[in-house]
Amino acid sequence: MRTIGISSNHREAGFTLFEVLVVAFIVGVLATVTFPNFASAVSAHRLTAGLRSTLGAIRTARSSAISRNVQARVTVSDDGKTLSVEANRPGVGWIVVSTPVALEGGVTVSSVAPANGLQFNGQGIVGSAVTVTVRNARGDTRQILVSLLGGVDIV
Repeated sequence: MRTIGISSNHREAGFTLFEVLVVAFIVGVLATVTFPNFASAVSAHRLTAGLRSTLGAIRTARSSAISRNVQARVTVSDDGKTLSVEANRPGVGWIVVSTPVALEGGVTVSSVAPANGLQFNGQGIVGSAVTVTVRNARGDTRQILVSLLGGVDIV
């Protein structure tokens, strides 16, 4: 007669502790090598996004000045994280003409030279060439140059 039961040669399916530790070690090494590159790429992307947002605000101010035939400007908050476009309406004064732009991810406008230089006349011209410096949380910077005639270039 044969007995039905569990064979002594039967082995449980699954992973051994050693196999799990080896896989965890390999994943850890790959993460250690990849993470600094990933963080650098994210930081560079945030700087580029901040540049585009700042560029958009400058172009909106110039367009507002031309379309309304009034002075328009971009103002930067004290912390450099928010940009507002304002137009100087006759008899009313400076009013915000678009939604303020909030820069995210540690990106700020660190300087505008000359100070208060982002002001366009009714023809879209600035008083002198303007340099706007945008900085990310890592300290990387890029600049936007606004020419006398209102053209913009990223350098």
